[in-house]
Amino acid sequence: MKAGDHLETEVETLRGIDPPDPYRVLVKIPNGFEYTGEDESAETALAKLIHSTGPIALDITDGHSSMTYVRHGSSMSTGAHPVGA
Repeated sequence: MKAGDHLETEVETLRGIDPPDPYRVLVKIPNGFEYTGEDESAETALAKLIHSTGPIALDITDGHSSMTYVRHGSSMSTGAHPVGA
C-alpha cells in the first residue's frame, strides 16, 4: 500500500523455513473493535516494509503485521461495553 509520498507498506503471508510454503496464523478478538470483519479475525503476517515520512517517521523491515478487514464508523456495533471513569 502507498499513500502519497508519506507512507509505504509491503506485507507478505508467513512462510515456513524448509520448505518455504505459506501458512496462516489467525487471531480472533470476539466483540473487539480491532478486527471488524465478518469472522472477527486477522491473519498474522510479515511486514516486509513499513516506511513513513509523516509526523512519526518509521523505517521498519521484516516486522510484525496483521491483515484484516476493518470497518469504521459510528454505527459499528460490538459486544464490548464501555467502562466509565
